[in-house]
Amino acid sequence: MIFQVLCASPSADFATSGKWDFRIRNRKTKEETVETFDAVLVCTGHHAAKHMPKFEGDDIFKGQIIHTHDFRDGSAYRDKRVVIIGVGNSGGDVAVELSRISSEVRFLRVLF
Repeated sequence: MIFQVLCASPSADFATSGKWDFRIRNRKTKEETVETFDAVLVCTGHHAAKHMPKFEGDDIFKGQIIHTHDFRDGSAYRDKRVVIIGVGNSGGDVAVELSRISSEVRFLRVLF
């Protein structure tokens, strides 16, 4: 089923429960209901289509080059020196995670 979110608002007991009420419409039947959720994730797809730039010499680089879209956990980077290219939200999130286990984490800002 495909639903349309009409309104999202904190529940009456939000101060103690942290829950949110959503007024939604079933796009097929047009029926509107209110449902309460414990958590809300906003997944807009902003980072769904990755852009992997090419750099001179990246074909002979002996290390690993990945996009944050493919990053799952930092275990492969324990005690390694890591450079993060770009300073967007996902790069910042990965940098924070890697800063706990990598020997060095640096940012490189590149304008494309």
